[in-house]
Amino acid sequence: MVPNFISEGYFTQTVISRELELKGPVTTRANGQTWIYCEPVGNNPIVTELLLARAHEIAPDQAPTETALLIVAHGTELNDNSAIAAKREAERIRHRHRKYSAWFHWPPDRAQSRSSSHANA
Repeated sequence: MVPNFISEGYFTQTVISRELELKGPVTTRANGQTWIYCEPVGNNPIVTELLLARAHEIAPDQAPTETALLIVAHGTELNDNSAIAAKREAERIRHRHRKYSAWFHWPPDRAQSRSSSHANA
């Protein structure tokens, strides 16, 4: 089974394993059936190439240095891995000498937001 998620995280590490009663990467059921639980699709380095190819399809006549590529991702406070995955993609693009890769996080960290709201009270 291959989870169609951008990264490992709360759902792939906790929810899916729990709900499918998986004991680890390989689970053998009482009926002899073997389940192999793979890493999420998004962990494959080809995802970076797919993002870049899609960006080129959308703006084929634009130089990457003259464009912006926005990678939108979501996550949960229960696990930071989805944010890590989005940052990883931005970094992989940056390493390919693309000028349109920067990291922006919204909303700001909750702890930072709470301390700011307390300071303004």
